[in-house]
Amino acid sequence: MTSDYNSRKKRREQREDFVSSLFRLLVILLIPVYIVLMLRDIREKNAREQEKAQVESSAEEENTGEGTESSQITATEPQTPETGNFLTFENLTEGDVYTFLQGPKAWESKADWSGAWCEEILGGQKFSIFGCGLCDIANIYSTLTPYDCSPVDMFYYAEEVTEYSPTANYGAIAWEYMREALRTTGIYSRLMKKDDTYEAFQQNIQNGITAIVLVNSGDDSTYWQNTTGHYVNIWLYNSSDDTVFLADSGNPDHNRQRIPLRYVYDALKVSDNWQYLLIESVNADGNQWQHDGIDDEWNSPWV
Repeated sequence: MTSDYNSRKKRREQREDFVSSLFRLLVILLIPVYIVLMLRDIREKNAREQEKAQVESSAEEENTGEGTESSQITATEPQTPETGNFLTFENLTEGDVYTFLQGPKAWESKADWSGAWCEEILGGQKFSIFGCGLCDIANIYSTLTPYDCSPVDMFYYAEEVTEYSPTANYGAIAWEYMREALRTTGIYSRLMKKDDTYEAFQQNIQNGITAIVLVNSGDDSTYWQNTTGHYVNIWLYNSSDDTVFLADSGNPDHNRQRIPLRYVYDALKVSDNWQYLLIESVNADGNQWQHDGIDDEWNSPWV
């Protein structure tokens, strides 16, 4: 009897030792995995902070006149060369303006100006998540030059000619990269802060050809709701009713509507380094790209 008891006790102790050893082995094996995952999270966090710091630093350098030659242009310094073949747009109409859409809802409903680019993974994210700025500069290039391109064409071009480098955590194109990409196509602009008065903003928009503006419902939600920061493109200011023609890539119901310019001014995102990019001139001789043709699957309004 005693022998059986001792035998069972010994087997139980062996099982407990085995379980204990197995647990220790699992802990030993999992510790390196935990360390690798922790280091990866730290690297990704540092990369995001570094990228954000680089963008903010670039914008600050433009404002102070410090840094590289390409970032010494201030908000009030014109980029336009003194000579060239400059185009005029007095006869530009709403029908001439490109207004690409970025999202899957528009694409699924076969809305004009939507495209399969909404589902493309670019830089680690779906284009529909971050593509508003790229839609805007594709609008401007395609409207103001004899050529045209898709928003995805502009994505790859901006990567090529600027330091734009999207990641899985942050894909939106920064102000200075939009300005630089357009400059290499002969389209010249200025980065602008929100004007102290509506009348000054109104005058700048009237004098410009078009503008990209950053709106935020936190500043004003009269027209844009649940919008923490979104680039839209405004055209064709009409002084008789104080409205602009809106290219809003994120909302098919907003896209190609005339809205009061005041809505834009009130909703400008003042917490950002810049509030708008004002297009001032186009030099046909300065277009280094001359990309012509949209190969992406999309819903063209002309088909």
